Amino acid sequence: MSNPARTGTQKALHVVSIIMIVLGVLVILSGASLIALGVSAATRGMAQPMTLGDTETTADTTSVALGIIVLAMGLVQLVVAAFGLRGSKDASKIGPFRILIWGISLVILATILYGWFFNGNWYIQNSPLLLIGNVIYLLVCSTLADAVKREHDLGIVGEAKAEVERSGSQKALLVIGACTWLAYDIMRQSRGIEA
Repeated sequence: MSNPARTGTQKALHVVSIIMIVLGVLVILSGASLIALGVSAATRGMAQPMTLGDTETTADTTSVALGIIVLAMGLVQLVVAAFGLRGSKDASKIGPFRILIWGISLVILATILYGWFFNGNWYIQNSPLLLIGNVIYLLVCSTLADAVKREHDLGIVGEAKAEVERSGSQKALLVIGACTWLAYDIMRQSRGIEA
């Protein structure tokens, strides 16, 4: 069974989903290594006492707990990437990917806001990785998912073929125009302006 022709947006979503799989595997490996470090420290009697906020704990327990959280984040990343691949192959199945992307973005935003308003000394809200993750989810993934949904709703299938081959200058102008349009579209959407 052959796959239907994909639009350029679906191809871009396919590439982003593959990158998300690679990053998800790296996050899972990081979580597994944190768990392994915590377990090995506990078995060797190297558990150092420490205080997190008002809680007395040990370094091995903290390492295992953090490893479990990181491992769960990697698994969620793989699930989201799998739904992205599914949506990139069949635009009618983009719904679960869109829901997960927006849901994860809201959870990250809530985490940041919680840290700012209710726990001023909580360092996670200042984490550049958390902020970068939210930007990637919101700007890249949600924009692609919404574009795939829009194309599907309009009945666009495959890429339009040019009747005449474009010259190098025309191709460069096309890329510049597409980048300009993308920047404009992102700014317009961030301000809530409808076309």
